[in-house]
Amino acid sequence: MRKLITVFVVGVVGVWAFAGHAQQLASKGVDVKLLNQPNQLVTLGEALSKLEEAYNVHIVYDDSVVRGRTAPLLVSASQKFQKALETVLGESPITYKKVGARTVVLQPFEPAPPTPAKPPGGTIKGAVTDETGEGIPLAQVFLEGTTIGDAADNKGAYEITNVPSGTYTLRTRVIGYKSETAKVTVSEDETVTQDFTLALDILSMEEVVTTATRTGRVQKEATTSMAVVPAKRIEQFKPQSVAEVLRTIPGIYAEEGGGEVAVNSFVRGLPAPGQFRYQTLQEDGIPVRTVPGGFISAEDVFFRHDLNVRTLEVAKGGASTLFGINAPGGIINYISKTGGNVMRTNLRFTGAERNYYRADFNTNGPLGDDYRFNIGGFYRFDEGPRISGLPTQGLQIKGNVTRLLDTGHLRLYFKYMDDRVQFLLPFAHNSQTLEPAIESDGTHNSAEAADFTVPTPGGTFESTMDRGVMTKGGSVMFEYYNEWGDGWSIENKTRWMDFEHEFNIFIPFVAAFRDAFAEQFKENPNDRAVYSFTNRPQQAFNADAVMQQGLWARFRPTEELANQFSLQKRLETENSRHVFSFGAYLSRTEVTDKQIRTTGLFEMANEPRMVDLKIIGVDGDTTEITRNGISEVSNNFFNREFGSNTVAV
Repeated sequence: MRKLITVFVVGVVGVWAFAGHAQQLASKGVDVKLLNQPNQLVTLGEALSKLEEAYNVHIVYDDSVVRGRTAPLLVSASQKFQKALETVLGESPITYKKVGARTVVLQPFEPAPPTPAKPPGGTIKGAVTDETGEGIPLAQVFLEGTTIGDAADNKGAYEITNVPSGTYTLRTRVIGYKSETAKVTVSEDETVTQDFTLALDILSMEEVVTTATRTGRVQKEATTSMAVVPAKRIEQFKPQSVAEVLRTIPGIYAEEGGGEVAVNSFVRGLPAPGQFRYQTLQEDGIPVRTVPGGFISAEDVFFRHDLNVRTLEVAKGGASTLFGINAPGGIINYISKTGGNVMRTNLRFTGAERNYYRADFNTNGPLGDDYRFNIGGFYRFDEGPRISGLPTQGLQIKGNVTRLLDTGHLRLYFKYMDDRVQFLLPFAHNSQTLEPAIESDGTHNSAEAADFTVPTPGGTFESTMDRGVMTKGGSVMFEYYNEWGDGWSIENKTRWMDFEHEFNIFIPFVAAFRDAFAEQFKENPNDRAVYSFTNRPQQAFNADAVMQQGLWARFRPTEELANQFSLQKRLETENSRHVFSFGAYLSRTEVTDKQIRTTGLFEMANEPRMVDLKIIGVDGDTTEITRNGISEVSNNFFNREFGSNTVAV
């Protein structure tokens, strides 16, 4: 491996972002007056709509929850929102839950079925609150190893009665917060008070989006256009390439006409030649490769989709230009799974016709109290769908280990890939019909092209066409996030990657009938053209047409060191919240581009054989038009190095 020589110029310039949000719904003060006269009653749905308008909030419910119910009509203001909502709901058997800063979900109240009388015991009660002191509704509080517990009410209060005497581990948990435990000792006819204060769990809040925001927000309240595809939805169609996932995103057209990698992704309204022009492909919030386009391969050659993906977030609009590189069309961010409090394992085996086999796995969970892990990957072998004798095969292993801190985390990501994918190009013909030039599932890629040698300025070159699009190497990323208190938070990601990469591709040229093709090499009309199969010279030549193909071997080892830094300060006023962000992105990218472009002669057929052509003159002299199937030893040769420093603030 080459050693990366780089000097980073460190500079941080503030990027100011202001995001106005409503304060916590329970504490927001707005004057409200409700008239309860019978003639002022309206449908409950209409009354809720008035509340939404007055407080600029979202109230989400199923029609069946409010159907047939009435409520007093809102006409003026002098109460807090929570009080106004409870007055509108009145005696209706409906509960509510806050989700995000300005969203409330209504649910029907379902009383618990009567339970048989329990033996007398003690009582455990208390409150479950967040770090601001506000109650957390529906938090589960239970005694470990038993079925005894309670769910907190709308104010976070809970009470567990008839607890047999003894010492227990009392646990509380709720989505979006870190679980907490406490030891309690209960005696008969006594009451024990145990309160909990829960911290936000940034590892499990999957409903919060982070791409192009630098601050977690509920998707509905994000200030930019966001599309989120969770893992469960992705796995419904078991994608083999990035394009198969991106096609589900509105405003994006993606196709993988050449194979699993080097896909073309287009954003509506932005003309582009292909690949990921005007988009940034990210993995866990940092670009897969910093330098886009140019003479180097598409970004997705360094990424493979597997069961490690937790969710896909696509951010479009103004935020993508602020937080992305070459990304006016959007940021495509694949977010990896991380371990939680419970061990989970997912295994999948796939088989299909034409010798397709794939095995995927993912497992994650706790490593003690303060550590979490996730690891997964795949192996696959695929001869199709267009069988050429040059199969797609390879593997990937990736994962991460997390060290939990009191107000943040340390995380180490790692990835290793050794994969080769066949790249297939179409062949155009002028028959003026829809009939294919060869079989509809055929290909001009040829296994015979995997075994030839040609001289180059650097010595003898041995064919690498059998390796297709080859990527071998890995990356390591270190991530640090912490909340310092008083609204301050810091995040830093440092990633190093080093990959050997080849892009070997067949380029079909114009085909011709064999006599017409040979005619261009004759000096005398009476000269004779003699065709033969390169690797089967004794076999009768029976091809009607021949074609030349470019055999392009491109070697592009890539190494990159990148660092992304973000510092934030949050300020909350009575009616809004402001976020001040400072950030910098620094990287050094080095790519070598060595290309050897050779041309071979083939029969016009599916899985074509290489062909040799000789012209025998009337005087008996023989001219070799090809040698070992090669018609042009090297029509292009590149050997160049590319280096780029990126500083963005």
